Amino acid sequence: MREVYMEDAVSKGINILPPDLNESVGTFGLNRNNDIIYGFTGIKSIGDGAIEKLIELRPYDSFGDFLLRSYLLTTSINKKVYDNLIISGAVDSFGYKRSVLIRSYAKFISDFDPKGLLKKECRAAKGISKEIAIKIKEFCKQEPAYFVDPLFKEFTMLEILEAEKELIGVYVSGNPMEIISRGVKEVHYDSSQIEQSVSETGVFNGAILAYISKVRAITTKAGKPMAFIEAKDKDGRDFAMTVFSGVYEPNKETFKAGKYLLCYVSAKKSYRGTGIDCVINSVLDLSEESKTENETSSIFEEIGIGFSGFPSPVRLRTILNKIQGYEDSQGSTKVYLSFYDFEPEISPGVKIDKTTIRFGPYYIRPADIDVVRDFNSIKDAVITTR
Repeated sequence: MREVYMEDAVSKGINILPPDLNESVGTFGLNRNNDIIYGFTGIKSIGDGAIEKLIELRPYDSFGDFLLRSYLLTTSINKKVYDNLIISGAVDSFGYKRSVLIRSYAKFISDFDPKGLLKKECRAAKGISKEIAIKIKEFCKQEPAYFVDPLFKEFTMLEILEAEKELIGVYVSGNPMEIISRGVKEVHYDSSQIEQSVSETGVFNGAILAYISKVRAITTKAGKPMAFIEAKDKDGRDFAMTVFSGVYEPNKETFKAGKYLLCYVSAKKSYRGTGIDCVINSVLDLSEESKTENETSSIFEEIGIGFSGFPSPVRLRTILNKIQGYEDSQGSTKVYLSFYDFEPEISPGVKIDKTTIRFGPYYIRPADIDVVRDFNSIKDAVITTR
């Protein structure tokens, strides 16, 4: 029901602002421009206990300040809450990419309190001491090292919009159909134009931009698969299409709910006497075509793992073991291991100036964000990607 109200507000030209960590309350609210500000209750998996703490601990000076104080003082704000706040856009005001925050926030917390001693101290004291408050302020100065990475890809706009739809029920960062349609060079029509053409001439042949709502697949008496498609056009109007086996069978993976498709159709008056029959003759999957080459690729060409100083032989072996766990001589991702700002001892008591030593490349299997996250879990490591 909440989603229906939100979509109705959008259709009436009322702006819906995404949730905001420092501004949202539990329920929905209005600002001075009568824009709707999304409330925390509207975000999935964020319960009353978490909402109470989110509001109680405000204001947050930065994303790091929010992370550390919520980590030290409450158990109700957990990984699921952090993830959903980030993905829903509630922390966008701090200016970081959602993808980088998802990748790095756990490491930021663990590097601040690697053994959990500060957390125990705050829980016992039921508060944050002046000394720990100073530590938080100083550690937050390192935020850019964790949360700024110009080379790390942001989630695609479609991924962001679909995540918003999943978590809060509406698209608040834009209309995916508008984004999709901007990349469509072919002449295409909406469902009302198709109906008008059929009404005036008896037929229509052309393309329509469709968001697939539901697919009902059946098997014909001849044993062939076909499907009935429920969809929305670029204006949000519902319409139906039929796809017969010759088109459906080789494109089963294309005809899925949630896809954006450019369908080339033929339409005529329905044999049932009302409405029109719309048959798909061919299809183009815009969910893939709309992404740029960089967006469709989630594989990194190069990963750098850097450390200040040189580790002990045991720690070096542990780091190398992690890299070698992904090693593949035919792999497409290169990993470089760097140690900088250390003074090598070339003989007993004799050192040379600070220098950097670099090992690699190590070739590993094509590395996606999960591999980067794994490397990022190495204590004190600075991860770079390209």
